[in-house]
This record gives sequence, C-alpha cells and structure tokens, in this order.
Amino acid sequence: MYTLPFYTNSVSLEKIVCSWTAAPLFAVCAVRTSASFWVKIISERPPVVFIALDRALLAEKFIERVRSTLTDVGYCPHIVALTESTAEPVIVGALQQGADRVLSLPTCSVRIFRSLVKSLLTVDHRQMCFAPYAFDVHTQTVSIGKKEIRLRHKSFSFAHFMFANNGRTIPKEDLLLEIWGLQQGYQTRRVESQVSYVKKKLFLDGTYGWTLKRRGGYGLFSSQAQVAVSRPEKQL
Repeated sequence: MYTLPFYTNSVSLEKIVCSWTAAPLFAVCAVRTSASFWVKIISERPPVVFIALDRALLAEKFIERVRSTLTDVGYCPHIVALTESTAEPVIVGALQQGADRVLSLPTCSVRIFRSLVKSLLTVDHRQMCFAPYAFDVHTQTVSIGKKEIRLRHKSFSFAHFMFANNGRTIPKEDLLLEIWGLQQGYQTRRVESQVSYVKKKLFLDGTYGWTLKRRGGYGLFSSQAQVAVSRPEKQL
C-alpha cells in the first residue's frame, strides 16, 4: 500500500483528507513541518504528494520550489494541491507553480478524491524522469530544468521510449512497430527523420549529459547511458 505524504498546517484539512484513505491501495500521512516533508519525499519517493495550499505558501512559491528541487534529482511525482479556498487566483496560482491537480475541499468529495488518486497511481512516474529530463505525458512536454519543450505526439513517444530503454540496442524495425505500428519490411525514413528532430529539440548532443549519435547508414543512436538504435544487417 502506498503511504502518500500530506504537507499541512491545517487541522481541519488533515482530519478530512486522512479519513479518505482507500485501503489497501493508499493511505495519507500528514506531515506538519517542511523539514519532515522533505525527508519523507526524498527518502520514500512516493508517486503522489499532497500539499495544503494557502495564500502564504502560494506567495512563497512553495509548489514551484518543490517541483524544481525534485526535478533536479530526477524525481517527478504528481503534486496535488488541496485548499480550503474556492478563489480563482489560488487555484490558478497553484497550477502555474507546477501543481498537477488542485482540489478545493468545499467542492470535493471522498469519491472524487479517491478516484483522482487511483488514476494517478496507475502511472509509473519513476519511468518518466531521466535527470535532468522530465517527461509529462499529459501535456506532451519535456522539461530540462526550467526549460519546457513541447513535442509532437510521435516525437514525444519516440523520445520517451528511447530514454525508457536506455542501455539497449533497438533495431529500426522494432521502433517502426512500437512507435508507428508499421510491420517489418515497410520502407520509410521516419526513424532517421525522428532522430534528427528529437536530437535537435532536446539537445541530445551531450549538452545535458545525454547523447544521441548516428554512425553510418541507419547507424547507432546512443545517449550517455547507451540508448541505441542500430541498422539491421540486411534491409528487407
């Protein structure tokens, strides 16, 4: 069962949210000090983090600092902001600072809360972060620190697949099947075009520690961690 941290100084919010545990899937654990909060999330790396947001934390850009710090260490959990306010500036501000979801407790129910958390837990967030790159499947964007790059759908799928399979040599026909659904023997230069595009857009030339190389023909495309695409010995 996941134990999900909830940073809060609000007793009323703590009582409500901690009572919304959905065993055996997840439980919510209240954390009242920022020091304890940082220790818990860095050591346990839960897939979802809750933050009770008020105007003071909003002014401090607390969510932005949490998102930036965790991204720097290659950890990208879903951040859910919980607030007792229904004011638009609070909700919009939380989203602008990097919250994935904002729940206003006056309009939220236990059913909505549990459904949201269950949906977030179906995604393996650890596979979306490859420091300093962080992938957001919802917006099809890749963040490199504070730089955010939006990719076309196929380019995003290709880039994420390559990072997720770092250390493996991937034949071109496997990529065509995985990304485009094309069977072996289909004649196309989609892989070559995609490699050129993604390498340029994501600075995969060693600038941020990852390299995508091409060596003769279809060649070998690799990152610093040996992400690779190799040319089949014989073209069909």
